[in-house]
Amino acid sequence: MGRPVNKLWTDEQVNLFKKYARQKLSSKEIAEKMDRSPAAISAKASYMGMSLDFRKKKPKKKK
Repeated sequence: MGRPVNKLWTDEQVNLFKKYARQKLSSKEIAEKMDRSPAAISAKASYMGMSLDFRKKKPKKKK
């Protein structure tokens, strides 16, 4: 396995990231759409002072 690659964020990608965040997508969903890792998405959100922790949780099943 190779060395991790640090892709720089373009202004267009940052705007797209903000759009997806406003749509309340999870970090995994955003990562898939932007071809980045969920960790990279979480790191960017943290750097920008955003939290993606509350996104689309599946409701618990009642017994």
